[in-house]
Amino acid sequence: MNLSKTTIEPDFYDKIVGGVGLVGLLILIGLPVIHYSTLPDTIPVHFGLSGKPDGFGSKALIWTLPIIGALIFIWMTRLARQPKPNIPAKVTEENAAHVQRIAAKTIRLLATGIVLIFSLITHLTIQTALGKSHGLEPWFIPAFIILIFGPLAYYFTQLPKRNKSKQA
Repeated sequence: MNLSKTTIEPDFYDKIVGGVGLVGLLILIGLPVIHYSTLPDTIPVHFGLSGKPDGFGSKALIWTLPIIGALIFIWMTRLARQPKPNIPAKVTEENAAHVQRIAAKTIRLLATGIVLIFSLITHLTIQTALGKSHGLEPWFIPAFIILIFGPLAYYFTQLPKRNKSKQA
């Protein structure tokens, strides 16, 4: 079954998710734009497991996550229109459109989740650099888990199940 020739047009839900991702991307880019002139020359660039900064670098590094986040968001948004996933399910003529739509939705959810995570990290980096925070907040790890593993859970719970009795 070749899934690569079908274009998946976003439905209303996909447009909402994409809109949230786009707003997240604007925030991700806007935060450094707004705060760059007030940042000290050295900012936190890495946070340890405790959430406290344990690596520091030039304030120019504040642009790293916005650049990477923009590239990932653009790439994944394009990929969601024609996903070519390695599907861990039996793909048939009857379920191919459903499987591809699930893959497209998952890709959009992940793209939005990544942009939101990068926005949170950028915000917390700026707040820490300005002395308004002491690192990653306690809620960051649960937010990270939800934004990354939530879409993956959706993906695997929505895929059609393999019928093992018919496989030989």
